[in-house]
Amino acid sequence: MMPAFTKSRRAITTRALHFSLILTLACFAACNRAGEAVKQQPTPATPFERGIAAARKQLAKNIFAISRPDGGEITAEDRAWIKQQLPLERVATIITDDNRYVIVSMHMEFPIDKLAALQQRFTIAQVQT
Repeated sequence: MMPAFTKSRRAITTRALHFSLILTLACFAACNRAGEAVKQQPTPATPFERGIAAARKQLAKNIFAISRPDGGEITAEDRAWIKQQLPLERVATIITDDNRYVIVSMHMEFPIDKLAALQQRFTIAQVQT
């Protein structure tokens, strides 16, 4: 049988070891390994910028912005016509919050016949990825 003071000394040592281990882990978790403050990306200001940012998150090779030549809102009829002209191999189709742009992201080039059909009715701009 062990003396009572040995058990309490062992308990104190164990608690001190646990406390120092937790403190060390907390310090490592709280520090920034790069040594710089973590910077958040600013939220894009306009609906167009938010749409482009969402398309870039898809990691697509090509991003195209489709809009009306008069700058007006894209109607439901316009959206249906655009949808018919878009290739099936697209990654994402995003309509901006203000309904002025349809943003299409794809891993391939835009087919020439589809692009020509869209350009007859809409303005198309390729956005740098």
